[in-house]
Amino acid sequence: MSYVADENGFQVQGSHVPTPPPVPKELVDAYAKAASQPQSHDEPEYAQPAQGHGYSAY
Repeated sequence: MSYVADENGFQVQGSHVPTPPPVPKELVDAYAKAASQPQSHDEPEYAQPAQGHGYSAY
């Protein structure tokens, strides 16, 4: 086992250190598709208050 601690943080290397499983291709494709979509800075419709469905003071 070897390690280094530098400006990138603590990094361990060794054959017995667990590694995460690969990301499924479907998920990589979904992320790529989402990244290629235009960004909207408007709030989604569900974030808007409902009109006439709230409580009112007497």
